[in-house]
Amino acid sequence: MINTDYDIGAIEILLDKSCISERYFPLIAHMEQILSGLRALGCGTKSDASKLSDEALSHIGLDGAEIRLFRRFLSMYDPDPHKFKEIESLCHCPEERAAYYEL
Repeated sequence: MINTDYDIGAIEILLDKSCISERYFPLIAHMEQILSGLRALGCGTKSDASKLSDEALSHIGLDGAEIRLFRRFLSMYDPDPHKFKEIESLCHCPEERAAYYEL
């Protein structure tokens, strides 16, 4: 299966206005604070960050609405498992299947 557990530093790229929908724009103003706070808490990957409690996220400066938004943001790029079933049924060879999985 595909590894979606990206390095926490990728948040800087993923929180770019050209990469995300407007509903995540409030997080952009907190990007440096989020990254430094996550690193201070020992988070190296997305899964590390997703395991943090709401209290820990509030200590890095996020309020309740921003915490919920941040949690949704963390899983925003996760692939839909149903799409993999579609790939399996549509691909005719292992090379084609591997190319789609890579996408």
